[in-house]
Amino acid sequence: MDIFDEYRKIALKRDFEFGSSIDESSFIIPSDRMVNRKYCYLIKGDLMYFASDSYAARVGLSSTFSGIYTPIQSVLKDFEAEMSKHFWFDFIAGGSRVKTGNSYIDKHLRVKTNMANCVSMLVDVRVVDSYLKLWDKYSPLKIVVGPKYLPFIKGFEDKLVIGVEATEWIKPERFEVKFDDFKELLLAMKRKVEKNYGD
Repeated sequence: MDIFDEYRKIALKRDFEFGSSIDESSFIIPSDRMVNRKYCYLIKGDLMYFASDSYAARVGLSSTFSGIYTPIQSVLKDFEAEMSKHFWFDFIAGGSRVKTGNSYIDKHLRVKTNMANCVSMLVDVRVVDSYLKLWDKYSPLKIVVGPKYLPFIKGFEDKLVIGVEATEWIKPERFEVKFDDFKELLLAMKRKVEKNYGD
């Protein structure tokens, strides 16, 4: 059975636009597959579910993720961030965690960003609490922000995109509940930006 069949059924049932791709590329020896990548997306309005799975055999690297994404006001067009739950032992791992200046955000989120002063434009106490509740249900989970984050998807090419992202594809039988849960967090962040920077 086609791996995308169940997602097609969901798209039909909920009136989403559906798209998918499977790309298998190899070098000289056809049996020595170099890259195997598949993805699919479901779009309704300015909300998109996107799932990707890729594997590069020779270097042994793989990447699997999925999430719900939406574009936001371009006033923050160069803003990039990745936010996940903060644990007390994060200091052991090191990395590029930054402080935002908001004690509640800094206590509960591990933030990597190029513009620490912009984090509070998207995230407040309510958003953090909503994220932590989702984490308890679906961990691991992160919030991502970036310009042209999904550049090859029509409608998202030149936009600043925010997303709620997991390290696996949403199982079709759980799609509706999970999509709606992620959507609520996304829309809360989007409303916060529009309230402060809308026309």
